[in-house]
Amino acid sequence: MTEPRGTDGSVLVVDDDDDLRRLIGRAVTRGGFQVHEASSAEAALEVLGSEAIDVLILDMMGLPSMSGIDLVRVLRTRPETLTLPILLMTGSGPSLTLLEGLEPRPDAFLCVACRARGAAS
Repeated sequence: MTEPRGTDGSVLVVDDDDDLRRLIGRAVTRGGFQVHEASSAEAALEVLGSEAIDVLILDMMGLPSMSGIDLVRVLRTRPETLTLPILLMTGSGPSLTLLEGLEPRPDAFLCVACRARGAAS
């Protein structure tokens, strides 16, 4: 968990990529939020059961054993997380087609695909 200077809320960042999770966590902390981190859907459920989380930033496909999409479906069936704002992110643009017809939907979607400068398309 990363402590901010002043707390404007609590964010849970869920990604199996340690470097990306920490990078997002640092950026969110600079924004004044307290950050909790989890590397799996199961760990995220544990944090959500023990901490007051205001926003969930969630990897769409890379999590072990349960995808982010499946976790959204689970969270939207629980009264305590039914209205939790969820930002679903992916590292690959073509995965956007997976969101077509997705119910329940996340509140926001972010493509975080990174490519080295000058890399071929």
